[in-house]
Amino acid sequence: MQAAKTIPALLVLSTLILTVGGPLSAQDDETRHWQVETVYRFAGFSSSAIDSDGNIHISFTDNLMGDLVYGKRGPDGWEFTTLENGTHVGEFTSISLDTQGRPHIIYIRNSTSMCRFDRELMYARMDRDGWHFQQIAWRANIAGPRSIALDSQDRPHVVFYNYTQELNEFGWYDRHPDDLKMGIGTTDGWKIETVDSNGTVGSGASLALGPDDVPHISYVDPYLGKLKYAVFRGSWGITTLENGMGIYHYTHLELDDNARPHVLYYNGQLNCKYHRDGGWSTLTLPPERGIGVYPSMAFGPDGTHHISCLDTNAKDLHYMADTEGDWQGVTVDMEDNVGLNTNIVMDSSGQPHIFYDLIWPKGELRHAFLSTDGYEPAMGENSSEEADWGFQATSILVLFMLFVMIIMLGIKLNRGAHAETGREGVRHPSMRPNQPYHRDRGSMPPRGSAPRRGSGPPGRNVPPRGGTRMFNPPPGQRPPPDRRPGFGRH
Repeated sequence: MQAAKTIPALLVLSTLILTVGGPLSAQDDETRHWQVETVYRFAGFSSSAIDSDGNIHISFTDNLMGDLVYGKRGPDGWEFTTLENGTHVGEFTSISLDTQGRPHIIYIRNSTSMCRFDRELMYARMDRDGWHFQQIAWRANIAGPRSIALDSQDRPHVVFYNYTQELNEFGWYDRHPDDLKMGIGTTDGWKIETVDSNGTVGSGASLALGPDDVPHISYVDPYLGKLKYAVFRGSWGITTLENGMGIYHYTHLELDDNARPHVLYYNGQLNCKYHRDGGWSTLTLPPERGIGVYPSMAFGPDGTHHISCLDTNAKDLHYMADTEGDWQGVTVDMEDNVGLNTNIVMDSSGQPHIFYDLIWPKGELRHAFLSTDGYEPAMGENSSEEADWGFQATSILVLFMLFVMIIMLGIKLNRGAHAETGREGVRHPSMRPNQPYHRDRGSMPPRGSAPRRGSGPPGRNVPPRGGTRMFNPPPGQRPPPDRRPGFGRH
C-alpha cells in the first residue's frame, strides 16, 4: 500500500520536471512592456555586447558540458558556436567588439585538478580566418562581464587579479585575491602591469576605456572593506571611494558622454559614486535594502541611467531608470528565482537589453527587453524544446534515476513485508518439508505439557514421528550454538 502511494507521487514529480522551462511571454500588467526569452538552458556567467547593426553578441558557459560558448542573434535568430570543450571552461566570461563588430572574449580555463583548481586567463578573438586563442596569465581570475575593453586601435585591455591558494580543512584550496593587474595585447604578446598591490585587491573589478584610451577601473578590497577606483594618466592614480565592511564583491563602472566615471556597487543597498567638478559625489538611488546585488549599468542616448540587478528579497530581476529626473523601478522577471550575473546593454534605438541567469541548480540564460514593433523574441537552437538535447538528456536521466528509486523502494518494502511475515512463522528454504519452524520462546508450551506429534499449531516445536527431536532447554537457557534449530537467533 505504501509503495502504491509513493510510485504515483514520483511519477507526478518527474512530469513536473519535464514540463518546467520554456520561453516566457510578456509579463503581467505591471511589467507588460517587458518580454523575456530563454536564450540557452544550463548556461551562466554571460557577457553581452551589441554591434552597430543591432546584432547581439554573447559569451557564456555551458554549465551542462562545461564548455565556452559564443552566441550571435541576427535577423534569423540565435546561432551558437562552442569555442572550447572542457571541464568548467568559460567561467567568468567577458566580451567586447572591435570596430569591425568582431568579438573578443576573455574567460577562465580551469585545470584538470579537481582539488587545486588552478586557473588560466584565456583570450579568444575572431577574424576572417576563424578563432584564435592565447593564454594571458596563470593563476588569474576575473570577476564580471566588464573585464575587457578595446581601444581605438582595437588592442584588447583586460583587468584581472592574481591569487594565492591555501589548503583548507576540507582538502580544497581557497583562493585569495593578491594583486590587481591589467594586460594589454600587442603584436609581441601580452604586456602585464600591476595596478594595485596594496592589500588583497582586485575582486569585483570592472574596466572602461575613455575616448582617449585612458583606462578606468573599479574594484574591491574585500578583507578591508574598501571600494577603490584606479585611473592611468602616466601612472596609476588610486582613490578609495568608500570604507566599510559589507561591500559586495561585484562592481560596475561606466563612463558617461563626458567620460566621467560612474561606479555602481552594493553594500546592503544599491549605491553609485560618480566623478564631477574635480571630486566624487553620491548619486541618490531608491533606498531599498536587498535590491542591488549583481548590478549592471548603461547610459541611454539622453544620458539616462539604466540599471539591472538582483532583488534578493524576492529573488527577482529588477530594473530601474532615472527617467525625467525621477527613479522608476520595476520587476522584470519574477519566475524561477532569477537575476544572477546581470549585464545590461543598449541598442542603437536606446532600448535596454538585459542578460541574466537563473539561480542554481537550473542555471538558465535569459534575455529581457522592452518590446517594440518589429522586435520579437527568436529562440535559439539550444533554447527550443525540440533541439534542447541537453535538457532532454537531463530529463531522461532524472526519469531513469526515479525509476531506479522506485524499484529499490519496492524491493525494500517487499523485504520488509517478508520480514514481518517471517516473524509470524515462515519456514526457511533450508528446512525439510515437515520440519517445524521455531518461534519466540514465549510461545512454547509450558514444561510438562504433552506435546502433540505432527504438524501442530504455532508454538509447537516437537517434530513429527520419525523426525529429529529438537532440543528444548530449561527456562532461562539457550541451546548451544551447534544445536540451535531454525534459521536465526531466538
